[in-house]
Amino acid sequence: MVLREYLDRFAKASKRNDETWSQFAVRVGTQFDYNIKLRKVETKEEVVADRIKNSLSAEGLEYLHLREAETWLKPPEIANVLQTFEQAKG
Repeated sequence: MVLREYLDRFAKASKRNDETWSQFAVRVGTQFDYNIKLRKVETKEEVVADRIKNSLSAEGLEYLHLREAETWLKPPEIANVLQTFEQAKG
């Protein structure tokens, strides 16, 4: 399975009819841990930044990627870039 599939499984997780809530909680927690390990995420800020990026349009994401040429931006920096992007679009 590729990374995108693991991310999708985590993002779309829902309780199955054949599992208890405890089993569901463990499964989602395990998926989260696995995603963090695969992506080599070290901070909460990286998770939040990824979530923001996943909510963007293709155009917004492309604009953000142009600003992240050297390094990834933290959520407050992403917010500033996206605010500028929206203002420029009018």
